[in-house]
Amino acid sequence: MGVVVLWTCGLVYVASAIVTAVVVFLASKWVGDELRPATHRVSLSVAAGVVWPVLLLGMFELSSFVLYTKVAQHVERGIAIVG
Repeated sequence: MGVVVLWTCGLVYVASAIVTAVVVFLASKWVGDELRPATHRVSLSVAAGVVWPVLLLGMFELSSFVLYTKVAQHVERGIAIVG
């Protein structure tokens, strides 16, 4: 049973890495500079696919920081957020 779970987790990780690499590649093509295209776009996309959990944590940290700054702006103005 443990081997099956390990293979399933590995398969999910590899599938997520492939999806992440494709998304990063397409996004870099979309937001990249047309006059000076990056020559290493594929290798960076593969690297992003391999470390996708770190990218996910970074996105979560960035969103929490943005949320904190928005709440801090409201508190400075005297608006209380009750939740």
